[in-house]
Amino acid sequence: MTGIFSIEERWEDETELSAKPMLCTVARYHTAKLVHKVANTRGKFLDYLRSWDEYDSEFCFVHLWFHGSKGSVSVGSSSITFDTILDSYSQHPNNWKNCVMHFGSCSTMAAERSYLREFLNSTELSAVSGYEIDVDWIEPLALESMYLGFLLHRLSKRKGGATPDDMRVVRDT
Repeated sequence: MTGIFSIEERWEDETELSAKPMLCTVARYHTAKLVHKVANTRGKFLDYLRSWDEYDSEFCFVHLWFHGSKGSVSVGSSSITFDTILDSYSQHPNNWKNCVMHFGSCSTMAAERSYLREFLNSTELSAVSGYEIDVDWIEPLALESMYLGFLLHRLSKRKGGATPDDMRVVRDT
């Protein structure tokens, strides 16, 4: 069994919907575990991210559902960049090897490829994925349910998380 560790914004307005129902459905269908956290401050976000691998070594996906911009996500009034995540990781090294970090946020992946590769190499993540453009919330919910379902299906056939070969399409496109 594998798992999804999700952190999302505490949405203040009614136009944004939680990713939790989609994640629950995908996790249940694939008999995967799900931990879902809600963060609206920089500190909570980083605390939850640091606790990701403390839950179970089989939580090989982290799903981040926030507003975003080039190279960052917005958590409350703070901007969390890849560098911020990397700094936090460096101070509290976790075992992220062969795991996937997905940013369900607008434009976060519009960062330079070299920047993303450095992030991957430094964290030993198998892949980092997300959107290079601004997206509405309904399309990402549909796409991410299929994407996570595909990866969970692939990983249910083996132990040890995602490998770079599993993530080739994510890494190379």
